[in-house]
Amino acid sequence: MRYEVPFEPLAKPEENILLLPDEIFFKVVDVEPIPSQIVDFGSISSGSYTEKTTEDMKNYLRLEGDELAQIRIKPLEDVEINIWQPPTEARYAIANAPGKITIYSKEQHTETYIMADKPFKIRVSNPHGYNLSKSRVVFYGYKYKLEKLEYKPEKYAIVNIYRPLTKA
Repeated sequence: MRYEVPFEPLAKPEENILLLPDEIFFKVVDVEPIPSQIVDFGSISSGSYTEKTTEDMKNYLRLEGDELAQIRIKPLEDVEINIWQPPTEARYAIANAPGKITIYSKEQHTETYIMADKPFKIRVSNPHGYNLSKSRVVFYGYKYKLEKLEYKPEKYAIVNIYRPLTKA
């Protein structure tokens, strides 16, 4: 039997979140699902890549103000995906190698958090010796409407937006 981590909201309405590294507390006002959004990063030449930034992805995730997205990422084509949060810091990295999400990645390894006002970058690469006519990626998860708190609540979930291990 394959080990899988269930994908559930990290907090419910009226529960609290601590956002790191900023160390800001928020109360969750509302939670709603983000249905599967298929984003086509377009055709990619052999050994090349394409990227999308915070502004590009806001259209798909529809994030505004103090909103947080808890998403999983799944490629539909045989591509490699890298995420940078902030845009110069690699996620899922070990040693000096940025981690990659592929069609072979387990879903729990592809979970990340995106805040509307925090920059990030997603790169989709073609590691093959042939061109790809499309490079579709599915994003799905939960969106949280947050309200900033001026005090430290007794209970809270921790969300680390920027937790890089190495520079890309």
